Amino acid sequence: MRRQRRAAVLQILGTRMTVMVCDMPRPQDLQHSSPPLSPQALGTYVALTSGAQQLDPDAPASPAVLIFKRNIERACSDETAVVAAIRDTLCEQIGDALNLPTQPF
Repeated sequence: MRRQRRAAVLQILGTRMTVMVCDMPRPQDLQHSSPPLSPQALGTYVALTSGAQQLDPDAPASPAVLIFKRNIERACSDETAVVAAIRDTLCEQIGDALNLPTQPF
């Protein structure tokens, strides 16, 4: 199991992953998950699929983590909470990219 995780980490680190800060999630951003994400989601991981750019010119050109700025601002009461929400969302979405089980931080 440990070797599989290490291989997954090396594979993802060997590729380019973009982190995009978006004002709000677009409807198509919510469909990258099954079941679809809530419109209040703080972020999502978007895997690179063949032809994605042809179907959606705004799709990232590489695997990406999308952070939804306004949703984070709404969910957090102060700057410390915003920083924690961004950190936790990034860790969770990168974990999704690596197919790691979700664990509390």
